[in-house]
Amino acid sequence: QGLPRAGYVLASTALVATFALTRGGSDRVRGFLRGLGELSYPVYLLHPLAWVLSRAWLPDGTPALLALAVALTTRLALALAVYRFYELPIRRLASAGRTARVRLLP
Repeated sequence: QGLPRAGYVLASTALVATFALTRGGSDRVRGFLRGLGELSYPVYLLHPLAWVLSRAWLPDGTPALLALAVALTTRLALALAVYRFYELPIRRLASAGRTARVRLLP
């Protein structure tokens, strides 16, 4: 019971700190948090793939902290790639009003 409670306390403290930083933090901090927000959806979509890749790259018996670092780095790298090479170009096309039109019927 102690470990789950500590996890809840840590998560809620991080949430409160995030809200506090968005209100009173510097522009740099707000920009960093905004960037993390932009990556949250690609991280959500790709976390199963990142988990499989992380498990494949690490040998059995890898220390837990190293495994966590590799898993988080893999997730972040995949999310950055998807954001940079997929999301941003689509957003640019949409904002320019040049969205692709697909003809479904002849």
